[in-house]
Amino acid sequence: GIAVARMTRDITFISTNSDMELQVSAAAQIGINWRWPSEMHKYGRGKTRMKDTAVLGLAAMQRLLGDRDTDYPLVVLCVVANTVSVILVFLIATTYWNPWVGLLVSVLLVTSFWPYQLALMGGHHCVAQAVFLMSVHMMQQAESAPAPYGLVWLFVAGVGITATMFSSSSSRKYLPLLIVAFI
Repeated sequence: GIAVARMTRDITFISTNSDMELQVSAAAQIGINWRWPSEMHKYGRGKTRMKDTAVLGLAAMQRLLGDRDTDYPLVVLCVVANTVSVILVFLIATTYWNPWVGLLVSVLLVTSFWPYQLALMGGHHCVAQAVFLMSVHMMQQAESAPAPYGLVWLFVAGVGITATMFSSSSSRKYLPLLIVAFI
């Protein structure tokens, strides 16, 4: 993940007024023109709808990297989300099956080109995937936790599910998987 983030240091937007550019512009307004997080929608011209969690993550990454003008913080956010996803896939698969299956599934994810393509295109789907996997992992933790702590894990999983739904407009595809994981 770090190597991909370093290689993309001078990445530029695909075209002017692209979704990525509008999201970067909206996230750059935090602390300047936002009084409330919902005001991101004024500056994203419709391209931040149902992507609130991803745009807030982008705003945090912009502050961390000190770059509010380029696509680089968005790509780094997606690369970090992909890295977190690989770790969570390993943990989830290990819980359901065994460590060898977890390793195999993680290696398949690491060697797949699709997550890297999404990251390079500034796909907020990467953030949705990472938050979804975090929710599934929290539900697994709730199963093995003592009685009062299990409810805390389920509450955190519920917060994660809500964040998933507001990470990408295509996150609704995760709902059937979340129901299966809950059962």
